[in-house]
This record gives sequence, structure tokens and C-alpha cells, in this order.
Amino acid sequence: MQLSVALPRQLRGSSPAAAMQLSTLRNVSASLGPKSCATASGLKPSRTRRERNATRVAMAGWFLRRAGLNERNAILPFGRGQSAVSLLAFLVLSAAVASTGIIFKPGVWYRGLKKPAWTPPNRAFPIVWSILYILIAISGWLVWRQQGLSWPFLIFAAQLVANLLWSWLFFGRRRPDLAFADIVVLWILVAANIAAFAPISATAAWLLVPYLVWVSVAVALNLSVWRLNRDRGVFA
Repeated sequence: MQLSVALPRQLRGSSPAAAMQLSTLRNVSASLGPKSCATASGLKPSRTRRERNATRVAMAGWFLRRAGLNERNAILPFGRGQSAVSLLAFLVLSAAVASTGIIFKPGVWYRGLKKPAWTPPNRAFPIVWSILYILIAISGWLVWRQQGLSWPFLIFAAQLVANLLWSWLFFGRRRPDLAFADIVVLWILVAANIAAFAPISATAAWLLVPYLVWVSVAVALNLSVWRLNRDRGVFA
């Protein structure tokens, strides 16, 4: 049995790591005949395209385990969300979180609050956040491609929830005190998210760094606005 039959073409030569895995798999497969490969992996001959694809994935996993490699971290193209559809899903998720900024707008109430002199101009916020939400989506997608759904996405989801809550707390409830507590938690979660993504994809981790920087600015701004206005009776 040739390895090119057992594995899809996307696995070949995509990176030095993939080349090393492919070489190892070829060595393993060379020592086994077609019949023994199918028997050892517990597979039966299949005729439909779907069955053949399933067979190839199962055979690839069996070869990786036989070669002492980690199947979960191998570069397998099936079930890892490597298509444009999965990227679109992450973009939609980010857009859903961003929608709270549209629902709960600053409005007249925010414009009447005292702010520090270094406050960024209002027009900067939607531009910066739009870029950041795109980077967040790409970051999550890169990790999804590399490892699929895994524990770092618990942190990823948690920071998105904290992000979503901030606009509601600050502009919706008009509670900068609660919003400040939320954004501090958000900062911690983003930092943890970077640390969790880094071993899987350095690119994904770096894409979240501008997010952390901007949240740091938001923490300072939230605190300043709260302190400058807490004795004016403008908060709920």
C-alpha cells in the first residue's frame, strides 16, 4: 500500500514538520503490505468517495500512532476548519460580539461626561475595534486550523463574553464601576488567551497583542471616566 493512497495530497510537503511526518509514515507503510495495513487498522474496502475519505483519515491516524506521533497535532486536512467557511464563521462570531457596540451606543449621556485630556477621538473607536475584531477572528481561526476545538477556546470564548458585556454595563446600564471590573477581567483573559495560543500558533498569539494594548487603554480610560464623574450623580 502506498502512502499517497492512504493520505490526501494536502499533507505532503506543506512544511518541514509535515515533510518529517510524511517521511516517517512512508517508512512505516513500506514495512507493511496493503492487506496488513487494512487489517491492522480495522478497515474494510470502501467504494463511495465519502467512505474512501473516512478510510484515509483513519489510516493516517493509525500510521501516526504506529510511528509514535501525536495525531491531534498532525497536519490533517479533514475536520480542522481549513476552508473559507470556517474563517467566515469566526468573522461572524466576532461581528456578533461587536454588535453590542452598535446596540449600546455612547450617545448624549457619554458626551456629557468629563474625560481625561488624552481620550482618543470618538471616530477612532469604531475604526480600531473593527480592525481588532477581524484580528481576533483570524487568530481563533488559525488555532482552529492547527488543533481544532481544544481547551484554549474556553479562554477565547470567555474573553469574548467579557468583551460583549462591557458595552452593556458602561453604556446600557451606565455603570462604569461594574464596567471597570469587567474590563479588568477582560484584560486578564486576553493575556491568558495569548499565552494559551502561543504554543499552538505564534501568529495567532501575536494577532491578539494589539487587542491587549487597546484593552489596556480602555482600562485606563474607564477608570478615569469613573473617577472624574462619580460625584456628579450621572451614573445609575
